[in-house]
This record gives sequence, C-alpha cells and structure tokens, in this order.
Amino acid sequence: MPVTKSACVMGGGLIGLKAAYALRKRNIDVKVIIKSKQVLSQMLDFEAAGFVQKELQEHGIEVILGQDVTEIISEEGELKAVKLDSGKALACSMVVVGKGVSPNTGLVKDTEIKVNAGIIADNSLATSIPNIYTAGDVCESFDITLGKHTINALWPIAVEQGKVAGSNMTGANIDYEGSVAMNSIEFFGLPVVSLGAFKIDPKDSSFEELKAIDTKENLYKKLILKGDILIGAIFAGDIKNSGVFLRLIRERVDVASIKDKLLKENFGFPDIIGLVKEKEKLYV
Repeated sequence: MPVTKSACVMGGGLIGLKAAYALRKRNIDVKVIIKSKQVLSQMLDFEAAGFVQKELQEHGIEVILGQDVTEIISEEGELKAVKLDSGKALACSMVVVGKGVSPNTGLVKDTEIKVNAGIIADNSLATSIPNIYTAGDVCESFDITLGKHTINALWPIAVEQGKVAGSNMTGANIDYEGSVAMNSIEFFGLPVVSLGAFKIDPKDSSFEELKAIDTKENLYKKLILKGDILIGAIFAGDIKNSGVFLRLIRERVDVASIKDKLLKENFGFPDIIGLVKEKEKLYV
C-alpha cells in the first residue's frame, strides 16, 4: 500500500481541522477545502477564525475558502485528485470528509414524536409522547443564550441531559435549565474557546460587543452582552478563567457592576463572588 504524502480535507469544522492537524503532525501535505468564508464557522466569528487560519497556514496547512469539492478523481482504483467547483484539480492520495453532520432522527420516523432539526424536548426532556425522553446529539432542547430550542451536540451537554432524562424516567421531577454551546480546541499551541452565542445581528442594537485584540501576541477576546447579561464569549491565545465566564453566561448574571473589569487580565472568580448563585455544582 503506497504511503500517503498528500491529503485533502473537506470541511473546516472541528472534525475537519482536527484531522488536518493530525495529518500535518505526520508531515503530510494537507489542503483544507471549505465552502464558507472562514474556518470553524459554527464556533467562531470571522475575526477569531482569522487567528486560527493564520496559525494553520504558518504550520503548513493550506486553507482554501469559498470552494467545494465536486468530484473525487481516481485511476484504476487509486485516488489521484479532487476537483473543485472552480474547475481546479488538486492532486492528493487521501481524502477526508468532515462535513454535513446532522442528527439521526430515523429512529422516530413515522411515529408521533415531534421532530424539527432534532427530536423536540420539553423542559423535562420528554418528547411529545408520554414517558419517552430524549437526550444527547439528537435532542432539540432549550438554549439559555439563544432563548429558544436548538441542538448543541456536545459531550458534556449529552451527559447532563442524560442525567436529567434518566432521573425523570425513574419518577423524579427535574427541570432541565437548558444548554450553553461550548467548544474548545487547540492548534499548534494556539488554544481557542467559544461559549454561548458567538455571532450577533449587527442591526440589533440590543446587543453589545466588548473586545480586546493583540495580533502580535495572538490574543483575541470578545464578549457579547444583551443588556447587562453576558450571553457569549470567544477567547483565542489566552483562555484562562473561561469557566468563570461560562458560569456568568449559564446563570444569566447581571454584570453591570463589573462590566469594566471583564476584559482585564486579572479578572477572575473573586470578581464575581456575591453575584453568582451559591451552588454545590460549579460549571467551571
């Protein structure tokens, strides 16, 4: 079997970029083809994505934006290249597909269980059929930051939902407070964290953005507020105290009294004592 020397990765999400990163660490020539205009479009805003793209490219990963693969070319059973919608062909001996993931709702097809993008859950994680519950990547439940039902296909959320759904199956009466989208990843020493809402409608004046950017030090911080409630955050380069911000988001804390401290380098848990609820379970 011939040794792979070049690879094309389809998709610029977490799966695609992690695959590209792993291949590059094995000294394979890697090209990432992304249909959208940025990497990690389901996790980061355009500016933060630029920091990640720069890091990838500086370590030898070519990022091709705004194009898609229309054909995989092979000869006598051997992979030769991929063809882009621009007409250009890229030679490679491996293709990795990391895009187009959607919840598998086939299990409940042709049943009375209500489905939207995923299986719709109420505040106990019950479905529309009594005594049938849902949790995990297929569950469409309340999102605290968006204020509506959506799917947050993440392992920590699946675990949390499973505990609530399982408890309610046994006769408990527990309300699921809702999920908060959260993702973290690292490429070549650049850590990135995204919490809650990461993009806003620029025409909606009810939102406010706070930013701190240092391109020389590869540092990016962005906070999104709706009124005086923190609903989202993005950190690149410096991710310490991400858990503190996650708790502020999850508990919908009024941060008016500490707004001027939020982006300071020494901001941390001591600054929010007295503002957050006293709970045994800390989301940090």
